[in-house]
Amino acid sequence: MGIYDNENKIIESFQEISENKICLIPDNRELNKIFNLIYNKEEWKKWIDSSSKSAPPPDFYNETNKIMMDVMRIDDHAYENEKGKIINPTLQKENKIYRELMSSEFIKDINFKGNIFINARTELPSELDHNYIFYYKNFNRIIEKHVKSIDLYRKNHPNFKIIFFIFDESSAYFEAEKKITNKEIGMNVKGNIHFWFLDKKFINEIIKSKIDYLIWYAPNKHYIGTNDEMIPKICVYNVKELKDNIAKDYDELKMESIEI
Repeated sequence: MGIYDNENKIIESFQEISENKICLIPDNRELNKIFNLIYNKEEWKKWIDSSSKSAPPPDFYNETNKIMMDVMRIDDHAYENEKGKIINPTLQKENKIYRELMSSEFIKDINFKGNIFINARTELPSELDHNYIFYYKNFNRIIEKHVKSIDLYRKNHPNFKIIFFIFDESSAYFEAEKKITNKEIGMNVKGNIHFWFLDKKFINEIIKSKIDYLIWYAPNKHYIGTNDEMIPKICVYNVKELKDNIAKDYDELKMESIEI
C-alpha cells in the first residue's frame, strides 16, 4: 500500500504547506482556530488517533476541544462501472508497483525506512485516465459515503463537532473557451482557471453534508504561466455558514485537465 493510505502521513504533508496557501471560508477567528488545531504541530498532539481498522470511527478525535475528524482521499481517476463497482486504474497500478518495490532485494539491502512516492502511468488516453466528470462524481460519492456514518460518529463521541478532511489528489483543471478536439490536444488553448473550491458541483454537496467544518487539501494543482500564489493548497470551510451564492457553475463539456 502507498504512503497516503496512512492518514498520519497525509496530516504530516498538510502541516508542511506554507501559510500563504491557506484559504478560510469565511475568514474569521473561529475557523482559524479550527484550522490550527490540525495545522499546528503542538495542537495536533492533543488528538487521539483512531484510524486503525480495529478502532471505532472516525479517524481522529480531540477531547480537549470536543471535535472529531474523518480523513478521506479523492482523485479524478476513480469511476463507478456499470455493475456499481469503483474502478481506479491509477491507484491499482501504484499499489502494485509499491508492493513489488517493498518486496524487492534492493529495498531489503539498503534497509530503507523513509517514505516512497509512486507516480504510476496507466498508459490510458488522458480523457480516460482522469477527467472532470470522474472528479466531481468521485468527490460527491466519497462525501455521501462518509455522511452515512455520521450517526455512528456521534454515538462514539456525543456532542463533538465534525470535521471532514479531504485529501484531493487530482490535477488542476480549466474551463476552455470551447470543447477541445483531438487535433488541439497539446496546443495552446484559452480558458479560465477552475477554482475547484468554489465550484457549485462540489459546494452543493458540502452544504448538504450537514457537517460542521470541511478541510480540503489539494496539493497537486499547479497553473504554469499564472500567478501561482493566488492558488490555495488548503481551503477550510465553516459549512453552516457556507452559501451556494458564492459558488460558480462550470460547463463540464468544456472542462479539461491541465495535463492533457
